[in-house]
Amino acid sequence: MIDRTIMEESKPMWKKILLVLIVLAVAAGGRYWWLQRPADLRDSPQGQLPDTVTPLAYQLDLKIDPMQDGFSGTTSIRVKLNSESNRIWLHGQRLQVANATVTTAAGERFPVDYEEMADSGVAELRFNRTLAAQELVLAFEYRAPFDRTLNGLYLVEDGDERYAFTQMESHFARRAFPSFDEPRFKVPFTVSLTVPASLQAIANTPESQTEALGDGWKKILFATSKPLPTYLLAWAVGKLDVVEWQPIPSSAIRDHAIPLRGIATHGKGGQLKYALEQTAGLVQQLEAYFGIAYPYEKLDILAVPDFEAGAMENAGAIAYREQLLLMDEHAAIQQRRDFIATHAHELAHQWFGNLVTMPWWNDIWLNESFATWMENKIVKQFAPEMGFELDDLISANEAMHLDALASMREIRQPILNNADIAATFDGITYSKGAAVIAMFENFVGEAVFRRAVNQYLNRYAYGSATAEQFVAAIADAAGDERINAAFFSFLTQVGVPEISLSGHCEKGLVNATLSQSRFLPLGSQASRNSRWQVPVCVSAYGSFGSRKLCTLLTETEQSWQFELPACPSHIMPNANGRNYYRIKLAPADRQALLSKLNELPVTEAYTLADSFASGLSSGQLDINEYLVTVPTLAKHPNREVAMMPVSTLAFVHDYLVTGADRQTLERFYSRVYQPKLDAIGLTPVPGESADIRLQRNALIDFLSNVAHSERVRTPLRDWGKAYIGFDTDHALHPDALPTDLIPQALIVASQDFDAPFFEALMAQLDHTDDGVVRDYLIAALANADDPTLAANARDLVTGIGLRTNERMTIVYNQMSNAEQVDGLFQWFKSKYRVLRPLMPDGVQQQMPMLADRYCTPEQAQDVHDYFQPLMEDLPGGDRALDNTLEKIALCHAFVQAQPAIQWEPLSQALN
Repeated sequence: MIDRTIMEESKPMWKKILLVLIVLAVAAGGRYWWLQRPADLRDSPQGQLPDTVTPLAYQLDLKIDPMQDGFSGTTSIRVKLNSESNRIWLHGQRLQVANATVTTAAGERFPVDYEEMADSGVAELRFNRTLAAQELVLAFEYRAPFDRTLNGLYLVEDGDERYAFTQMESHFARRAFPSFDEPRFKVPFTVSLTVPASLQAIANTPESQTEALGDGWKKILFATSKPLPTYLLAWAVGKLDVVEWQPIPSSAIRDHAIPLRGIATHGKGGQLKYALEQTAGLVQQLEAYFGIAYPYEKLDILAVPDFEAGAMENAGAIAYREQLLLMDEHAAIQQRRDFIATHAHELAHQWFGNLVTMPWWNDIWLNESFATWMENKIVKQFAPEMGFELDDLISANEAMHLDALASMREIRQPILNNADIAATFDGITYSKGAAVIAMFENFVGEAVFRRAVNQYLNRYAYGSATAEQFVAAIADAAGDERINAAFFSFLTQVGVPEISLSGHCEKGLVNATLSQSRFLPLGSQASRNSRWQVPVCVSAYGSFGSRKLCTLLTETEQSWQFELPACPSHIMPNANGRNYYRIKLAPADRQALLSKLNELPVTEAYTLADSFASGLSSGQLDINEYLVTVPTLAKHPNREVAMMPVSTLAFVHDYLVTGADRQTLERFYSRVYQPKLDAIGLTPVPGESADIRLQRNALIDFLSNVAHSERVRTPLRDWGKAYIGFDTDHALHPDALPTDLIPQALIVASQDFDAPFFEALMAQLDHTDDGVVRDYLIAALANADDPTLAANARDLVTGIGLRTNERMTIVYNQMSNAEQVDGLFQWFKSKYRVLRPLMPDGVQQQMPMLADRYCTPEQAQDVHDYFQPLMEDLPGGDRALDNTLEKIALCHAFVQAQPAIQWEPLSQALN
């Protein structure tokens, strides 16, 4: 047995003592709890601060040495006191403020009392008198611990070095300095960092001056920033590789070059070349779309070894998980795609979110939805060879799965406290919001929509704007006031519309009836009576070719008349798949469209394929009706259309069949998809397209993990052994197999070999700091089939060998494996008190989702009984619990509704 837990006896005693101290410190909220006097919440604001004070400018001076346990700083904030008061509410969390003062407009300076309200992040500044409305200067001297959960100003260990990085979004700047930590407060920041003389420091703006202080210290002053909210500030301190790159050249839109640099931890700067090479082109394409120059003085891209999110759009200093940025010409195709998509997203934020910011977190969807939509648009233009054609539809489809839950939230969710803020960073904000934006762009036209975006950004540049102002800009540009109500019908209610179309045609005149209701899966307790104002666009096909026609559906049922050159042979009710709704097709219409599958535009073919899956989910089809369509869908030449069924097929495999029936089903799956893999080969060939490489990856994943094809698994496990030198020198051999296949080869090998292979993976993990390689190894460990080895992988989460974001890699991998879910949940219950403080704040809220692959009422009761008593201690966790319990109930209802699989029709469908 491999024991890597906190109490592992083989670890030196000093490491055990250090780990215990760290866990205790984090469990206590990361503060020096023995120095703090707890304060109750009294009447402190838990949402937005009152309008008593408006910050005008910050002066921040921090002293940061990553080798220490904390940092110190002085903060000076020039503010406007808007009405007389004897106190000010602001933000500060886990700060030890030694001295706080106020200087009045008349120049009088006097001490004030600073007190944090428990661990809410709200602080009270109490005066010894009532002050009239005027300008004031608030000044603070303080110390604080480095954060241990990847928020605020936090430490990262990489190799033998320690670094300090920041993550201020959403409400974590208050852990780094006293502040008015809300997005509406956009002001200039002047920052200086005092750091050890041997280290480098990065901030949002260029360095303006460096002063040697003696005694091994230096002070770096950075240029005063453009107006920024606190959540967009960024710093990095350590032994950094700073790669100076060619500036982004001037253009017709911008009359000056933009300095461009790549930042990585020591020794890794050479791996930034690919990322830096892509940056100028993306910036220039975004500038061309917006018609507005890149808004900041320089652009740094930072590769951070331990980072909770994928990336963060800090103004002028974008941070990424290093796995996204660090690569060479041999990098896996998926790593390159992930980087380009993420880079486009974060760069889009420099305009949408940074240049113009939402005033409050209820409109964070504006930032993330738009950046997701823009990412999907720009990558197709920037890298058409990389296979991004359907990514926006896939993202929208994933959002619809979430949005079908009765317990899901609306896009624009009221934000009352910190827990509400954290809950908004999900697929509804990113993917549903992006799909709704795409729908309205499709409705008003690309040119009109682009004009609206340009006007909106110019009007509110370096300030803030709300959803109302954004939507009004679209309505104004389109000259159509109906858009305001239509757009908000999607922003302010939960759910997915389901649209049906019926009618008849005479001599080209179509008299149609449109109807809408809420799409609901089998077993849902929600009402179907929701109503939206839906931009409906259809594609009509016939002897005339094709025509796109659009209307606005505002009623539950509505007549629609349109004229065509001749009566259509068939109509697709979601033209180009760009509208956020499900389509409900009569059986004859569904089969008629299926017969034309290869003639439809690929976006509509994908939407049609999805209609079969959604029809199965809602009960319009049963499992046998669905399975007989799979061979037809799988033959489609587009990889995304062909692979659309695989997630449903995996569910059928895990939940609807057992024993001999499962083996029969696996043979059916292999007969459907093995010929596609045979056609392109198991290994890449020089010069083949990214699309073929991606299709191969998807086929190998399905055939090895779901169909359990030995034809695929046998070479994979041999490659997995060769990669880690299992039978030879126990060294990594990246050239032993194609890079694209490394993750799956290691997973198959970990499942098919015994504990010695698991130990060999562990040995490799202990000897590499390469984030990509570590991800490969950790995923393989997490996917071990043997229950004992799977438990050993879970024990790594509470050990000391993993980075914080790697802990969740193990959890997420086992969550996605139906065979591991029960072991994972039982382990979680036994480890909860140790696990919780090890997890980043946002992850803690989502802990009930660990069990969302359960599928029986008994399991649902177990989840409810365990988590319900924890809800008071887990702010925001109630929604995740409700979502999880509903998913379990829907899973059970679906399984109970399905008939036995009929094997003979499946054999016939293959012929």
